[in-house]
Amino acid sequence: MGRDSRNRGENLVLSLVRVYFRNYYRNPDDPPFVPSIEKREIAYQPLDRDVMIRHLSFRDLDSFRKFLVKTVPLHVYYSTAYYAYPDNPNMDKKLWEGADLVFDIDADHLDSPSCREASENRVLTIECLEDALQETLKLLDVLEHELGLSRQEYYVTFSGHRGFHVHVEAPHVRELSQEERREILDYLLARAFRVERFVDEKMRLLIGPGLEGVGGRIWNVVGSIVDDEDLRMRAAQCRRILKRQLKRLESLNDRIAEKLRVRVDEVVTLDVKRLIRVPNSLHGKTGMRVVLLSRQDLEKGAYHILNKAVPRVLARGRLKVLLRAHVKVSNVLGFSLDGVESLKPVDVPPYVAIYLIRQGVADLVE
Repeated sequence: MGRDSRNRGENLVLSLVRVYFRNYYRNPDDPPFVPSIEKREIAYQPLDRDVMIRHLSFRDLDSFRKFLVKTVPLHVYYSTAYYAYPDNPNMDKKLWEGADLVFDIDADHLDSPSCREASENRVLTIECLEDALQETLKLLDVLEHELGLSRQEYYVTFSGHRGFHVHVEAPHVRELSQEERREILDYLLARAFRVERFVDEKMRLLIGPGLEGVGGRIWNVVGSIVDDEDLRMRAAQCRRILKRQLKRLESLNDRIAEKLRVRVDEVVTLDVKRLIRVPNSLHGKTGMRVVLLSRQDLEKGAYHILNKAVPRVLARGRLKVLLRAHVKVSNVLGFSLDGVESLKPVDVPPYVAIYLIRQGVADLVE
């Protein structure tokens, strides 16, 4: 493909994305929102330039939504921090007033077979997203049952690409320092975990079947690794365990910690001035919505979440694309690619077309 043809193709794709994105922001499935928007810095990447435009602020959601229609950003973000002067370009002069506690679970950080396959093929699979979803549910259980948060104090979004964001907006977390956030991270990542710390002076296990919170979670992991009926009985009856049983548990500390670990992005959680994607905005690399999810949505699984994330405007009609190479996975975003050959045009829904093109594995057929 010559340079002129390539440029024409890129311009055609940009024009197409602009039309779809503008139509979405004019009539969104759910309106984009930013909590306490008057205190947040807003940033965005234009459709046609690889730059980040920062230090914007809006007095209310209505003016922000009008801005999205007029500007049609490729990506749009808001600060996890609250500022007195969010539009001041000098970070020190913004006057930081606190920050939400945010967790990012990204399939890129998961070393599961499904996510390795998805990474090799440059496309997201249902199986890989399901792995990220299970990790997210694991995080929510820890937040609720071990760290004492209620469901009213956080919300969850699908990132629009490969994972999930969990936003904790409870007032008592806003002033947490980086060091305090690091302690939460260390807990989630099971750093320095030692099972012997859960044995009292009478050699009784402080973990066991039926316990709520961390005691039950550790026991479930131990039970999946250790096949010892005597240990199980002693734990259930709060009886002393044997020294050889404790030594056996101590030898498994690393394996237990690996299963306990919640794989969140450390940088995102520690950053008290982070920019994060706006809920119900569109992800420029996929065309998918950064959709708000209830606990019921999460429990319905990856297929349900992807269906919910597809914008209505990208679900209607068909576009013709040409795969640059054979895609080895059986489906993309729930759409079957079985039997589709590379270098042969194929009709797909617009959301699949935009996704494949933006991932660099297909070209738009004029």
